[in-house]
Amino acid sequence: MTFEQKNDLINAIKNLLADNQIEEAAQELIQLERIIKAGIESRVINRLAEYKDAKQSYELDGAITRTEFTASTNRIRLALLELCKIAQEFNNTTKPTVQPQTPVETSDLPDPFNDKPNVKFVLLYDPQDASNADQLNKHLTVLRLTGKIDVFAVHQTQATYSVEAMATKALERANYVLALISPNIFNTEALWLKIILQALEKGKKLIPIRLEKTDLEGTGIADIRGLPALGRTVSDYSNRDLAFSEMVDEIKRLLTKN
Repeated sequence: MTFEQKNDLINAIKNLLADNQIEEAAQELIQLERIIKAGIESRVINRLAEYKDAKQSYELDGAITRTEFTASTNRIRLALLELCKIAQEFNNTTKPTVQPQTPVETSDLPDPFNDKPNVKFVLLYDPQDASNADQLNKHLTVLRLTGKIDVFAVHQTQATYSVEAMATKALERANYVLALISPNIFNTEALWLKIILQALEKGKKLIPIRLEKTDLEGTGIADIRGLPALGRTVSDYSNRDLAFSEMVDEIKRLLTKN
């Protein structure tokens, strides 16, 4: 089989994943020669087992909700897409270094929040959207100073700790997740989207902040109500400060209900 034919097979598997045919895609991926040679066959098998367990819990046992099943499915889909990428980059002369997947240990990490009994928000965003995160944080200043909320922005993490580990730690205590939504959310192998899906699995309340029009079909978050209101995006406003001010007003109304 030629190099081009092998890549065509991987692209076909990606299409299966896009069509939500998780089991079929995983079975095809397991058979790929490059998956076996790269030493990651077990990772595909584990993701397939996770999907089957989640499917049974949803369809047969009723142990998880549709939202939880969708979140699990999307997390597994993203993991399989990453394995497709490894297979696509792998060649017969150079074996890639595959970092072992180890659970994130959060017990020794510093607490990202203060000890006040206020409402806690995790602000998730890609570094390319840092200016928008700063602008939102600016409008949240009064709520923070008056002790009503505490906000942990993932990229304020100290250099000695990984962003992913600190985000995971913050999610353990957070009440809400503010996620800045733009096409940049799919950067860094969709790390930010994976963390958002983890938050949903943990039962956290997600508030998507729509910065610009972004295709979210099949991600599991397309139908979640976000801000600005009425389906608008920040880019729809001629005055961006007005957009963030209106969103903070909505967050204030949310706080009064708690």
